[in-house]
Amino acid sequence: IKLTPNVFFGYLQLAEVLSRQERWEEARSNLDQALEVAPNDFRVHMELAQLYSRTAKPAEAEGELRRRLMEAFGDAPFLRDGLPDFAEGNIFEGSGGLKASSAHE
Repeated sequence: IKLTPNVFFGYLQLAEVLSRQERWEEARSNLDQALEVAPNDFRVHMELAQLYSRTAKPAEAEGELRRRLMEAFGDAPFLRDGLPDFAEGNIFEGSGGLKASSAHE
């Protein structure tokens, strides 16, 4: 990050490591830096959605993911049908991995 502060990937990777260590505020700060450098990068927004999910903020997780999916895919059928219920933990597991929703299986 010190050598290339205008490259988002270092911030993203550090945020992923900090998130695994449950250092939520530091992870969020690095994601904010990544967003400043690469505001349209889907990976940064996905990590932010996962961070929200891990910190019991399902509405923020869904909002972040929905915004990015709408920008990427517009009015795609899977968005019209609705996303899985984030409050029930159907899409993000505690490990941070995406999980299939029973509604779409």
